Amino acid sequence: NISYVPQDVVLFKGTLKDNIILRAPDANDQEILHVAKLSGLDHFVNIHPMGFDMPVGERGDGLSGGQKQSISIARAFIHPSPIILLDEPTNSMDSTHEGHFIRAMKHYKINKTMILISHKNNLLPLTDRLILLAQGKVVLDDTRANVIEQLSRPKKAVS
Repeated sequence: NISYVPQDVVLFKGTLKDNIILRAPDANDQEILHVAKLSGLDHFVNIHPMGFDMPVGERGDGLSGGQKQSISIARAFIHPSPIILLDEPTNSMDSTHEGHFIRAMKHYKINKTMILISHKNNLLPLTDRLILLAQGKVVLDDTRANVIEQLSRPKKAVS
């Protein structure tokens, strides 16, 4: 019961709807609209003449990286899970779509466990706890506020 948004999105030839409902083939229109709004796809769908029936090429050919990521997010969330694993979910999104994603996730993640892998500081407000890794080892593990405070302290010189 994990919703997973991979860093490298895998899409297949078919319609936008086909690519979204992969995990939940029985999803109804209301559920599809909900995840489209959550992922930011609704803006893209509303301006395309074919809407959710628009064709998607193999590997998402013809779509931007941000659009592919939005489809991956919608696909992950079409089947609700108590655990969310997000691996660089916004690395190809423009700042507008990333901002939408952050606002939507603040509400969506309530009562869920979210594991977020990212190099982007602007995603930090989505977290309660931070685990900072360096060379494969945990160097900090605390609340977001405490980790940020520890990182902002001036480093002491070693004699």
